[in-house]
Amino acid sequence: MIKNKKKEKGVLSIIIVASKIIAGLFLVLWLYHFPLQRIMAEIKYNEYSKLQGVVADDIATKKVYKDYKQGGYYVTVTYHSDSKYYYDYHYYLINFRRDGVKYHTMSCITHNLKNPLADSYDDVKYKSLE
Repeated sequence: MIKNKKKEKGVLSIIIVASKIIAGLFLVLWLYHFPLQRIMAEIKYNEYSKLQGVVADDIATKKVYKDYKQGGYYVTVTYHSDSKYYYDYHYYLINFRRDGVKYHTMSCITHNLKNPLADSYDDVKYKSLE
């Protein structure tokens, strides 16, 4: 009878420890997947925009949101000096491309606010770095 109680306590303590480990892993994965990647996307946007020559005062709007379909984050920005366009910056922590796997990458796509079917984007102020 005493042995059974010791076994029950041992099994119960193992279950408690295992559940705490699993809960801790989920917390770490959640922190990695959402807040940390968002911070990394914003840091990468700051680096990318400096290479484009963007001045922080020129930013009219900036929205950062998770891309659940393709992975990564979008940073959508409009600029005071280039109000005809909005810029979608797409951040990937890991990007599987035809030319190989790239890490911590960002790309920029420009969209015309007034004419979404425009063919020419020659007059954009901040060109894509690709």
